[in-house]
Formats: sequence, structure tokens, C-alpha cells
Amino acid sequence: MSILIIDDSAPIVRLLEAALQRNGYEDIYCASSGAEALEFLGLPQQNFKQVDCILLDIIMPSMDGITVCRKIKEHSFFADTPIIMVTIRDEPETLHEAFEAGAVEYITKPVRELELITRVNSAVKLSKEISRRKIREAELIRIKEELEAANERLVSLAITDKTTSVNNRRHFDKTLHNEWRRAFRDAKPLTMFIIEFDSYHEYIAEYGKAKTDNCLKLIAQVFESSLHRVGDHICRYADNQFAICLSDTDLRGAMIVAGNMKDNLDYLKIDHPASKTNSYISASIGVAALQPRQGVELEDLRRQAEECLHQAVKEGRNRIIHA
Repeated sequence: MSILIIDDSAPIVRLLEAALQRNGYEDIYCASSGAEALEFLGLPQQNFKQVDCILLDIIMPSMDGITVCRKIKEHSFFADTPIIMVTIRDEPETLHEAFEAGAVEYITKPVRELELITRVNSAVKLSKEISRRKIREAELIRIKEELEAANERLVSLAITDKTTSVNNRRHFDKTLHNEWRRAFRDAKPLTMFIIEFDSYHEYIAEYGKAKTDNCLKLIAQVFESSLHRVGDHICRYADNQFAICLSDTDLRGAMIVAGNMKDNLDYLKIDHPASKTNSYISASIGVAALQPRQGVELEDLRRQAEECLHQAVKEGRNRIIHA
């Protein structure tokens, strides 16, 4: 354990050093002034040097011990380093000022060895315990942060389709239910799309599952990029289907969004020679919009969107049909 003695009196320094060495303290550093001590500790350059305890004389020329104590304690690095004042002045006002500056204990001159070692041992023990506690607290904080991050990953996995990285069907159904309730409360329309990847099974047969999964992810990104509001939600609805919910959106607004999605997909012209519709990937979209009210159920919205999608497929795919 290391001790720093700060005192302008060489005899006092030798006395303190000898007493500490007799009681097992080997790493002892000495400074004859406040400026020398601050430089040793790495102040103000902040190239800090850690010590286990500081013995600091109050009365010194140029810079008194209370000022030195205050300058040391200005830096959080030394927050737990115990400073014991060594003084011939034990007036309450002086001691109060020393404790306000950050000292934890004091001993009076002439120094008695038993008192010195008792004070130093106690201060060092307390400092070490504080350091151990902070290490434990830091470790607990780290573990807590790791657990929170793991929980966030688990939540994300629970609501996300692993192939496309958009929400899965189960989470979408909960979201759709919540949006329906909100729309009912606010008397606002709610829109639902169901979008089907045309000739999906033919694409798998032509290119295999890995490339199909990559294609599904790209399609999801295209559709998601067309959504810009908090109340807009997309999910992978089935193997070759996506569903979209648009809050506070009537049929006219929904058709604009659906048209943009289809145009964005068509613009990519992703090759699909086995398609029954085009030589590139296309999508069929069923669109339904309802304003929730008494006698109208969420399943009515879903049913209309599904029926419109079926109609789009029946009419030759690669088109948008609305209710």
C-alpha cells in the first residue's frame, strides 16, 4: 500500500516515514510543498498517480494544506483517496474547513505512532472497501445492462420474422387489434393491405430457398421504405404474403400508398422467368379501409382485404384491388 506524505518539515516527514515503515507500509512518497505534491499526483495535467492514503500538513508556505486538499478532491479520480490532516491546529473552525475540503480524519502534532497507524489503517481499510463496493456496483451495472440488452434481443426475436426482419404475423395481429381500438376511439379510418408475391412457388423451384429468402427480404425493404409514419406497420403475413396496417388513412390515401409500393417493386425488375405473369417479380395487393363503429368488426376489415387479394389473383395477378 502506498502513502504520500506532504509536509514542509523534514524532521516530521522522517518521523512519519519511519513510523509507517515499522508498521508494514513500504511504498512511501514524500513532498515538501503543495505544488510538489500536486505535480506528483499528476495535477493539473491529469496524468494521475494513485495512492492509498495522503498525510497532509495544514500549515505550509505558499499553499496551505486545506487548499491542497481542495485541489486534489476537485478530481473524481481521487474521490475515494483518504486524506488525513496532520496539524498543530485543532481549532473547530480549522478542522471544519479541512473536512469541508475533503479530509476524512486528522491527527495532531506531535504525532503519536499508535494514533497515526490506527488512523491510517482505518482510512486505508475504508478506502479499499469503498473501491471494492464500486467494483461490485460496476459489475452489477454491467450485468444489468447485458441482461437488458439480452431481453431486448429476445423481445425483438419474439416479434420479428427472422427471414425479412419485419414484424411477424403474431405481433402484427396484436398491433392491428390495438390500432382498431384506437381508430374506434378517435373515429378515424383504418386501412389494411395484404400483398402476395406472385408465382412464389415457381420462384423457389427456379432459384431455391436461400435466394428466395434474400428476395423476400428485399421486397420487405421496398415495402417498408414506403411507410413513413408511426402508425404504419408491416409484417410477414404468410410464406409469400405481407400485411400492412395504415392508421388514420382512408381508401383514397391507401390506394396512393399501395400504388407507390407496387411501382417501387416494379422499378427493380427482379428477374423471375418462371412467373406466370411477368418476366420479373410482381405483387398482387388487396386493399380495404373501414372506420370502426358499432356493428363493424376488425375481422370485417381483414376479410375484405383477403377477398380483394383473392380477386386480384383471380383477375391475373400483378394488380391492386380495393374493397
